[in-house]
Amino acid sequence: MIITKTCRICENEYPLNETFWPIRKKNSKDGFRGECRKCARKMSNEYRIQRKERLGKDFKSWREKHPEKAKESGGKYYQKNKERLLLENKKRYEKNKDRYLAQIKEYRKKNKSERAKRNREW
Repeated sequence: MIITKTCRICENEYPLNETFWPIRKKNSKDGFRGECRKCARKMSNEYRIQRKERLGKDFKSWREKHPEKAKESGGKYYQKNKERLLLENKKRYEKNKDRYLAQIKEYRKKNKSERAKRNREW
């Protein structure tokens, strides 16, 4: 017999395992929260959308207060997800290639003298 649990939001019944109930809660009887994975994700996304400005400010102030930790965590994230990030960047570039090339052209026009100076120094 498979043990199941009903989500308090969508009221669907799912097997009681980490596939459907990923968020642990120590003080509940079964050790899981009352929301299934889908509902928990939906609630989290709604929370982020509603508080986008505030969360952005909080994150920015944390990064300013802890620059070493921020740099370290960003580096760890990059190393852990390097292949995926490079692939995403490549796809983004291919999708917006015309825009990127136009930006480069515009930058080169605006900064012609600075670029020439840099090239002479190099």
